[in-house]
Amino acid sequence: MIVNLLKEIAKKNLIIHTLSSQKPNKIIKADDTGIYVETESSREKFEKGERTEPTDFLSMNFIEQGWGEFIKSRVVSANDFDKARGRSSF
Repeated sequence: MIVNLLKEIAKKNLIIHTLSSQKPNKIIKADDTGIYVETESSREKFEKGERTEPTDFLSMNFIEQGWGEFIKSRVVSANDFDKARGRSSF
């Protein structure tokens, strides 16, 4: 159920900011497989030829795992999301 809610939010909110640095993340596409996100950094690297795509893909499985970590803790900070630690986007 929460995954469906997150998909609908992603479809309506075109920009979501990171928790720690408040950098913008542009949602390019959200579907049943996941969410495609573009950051300023990923766009710059794509334009320089350092990346093949300007977006990162967050699978629904990845999102479900993050939600599982959230409900285990109930109160979380950016550091509580193990798989997101060290990433500059989402």
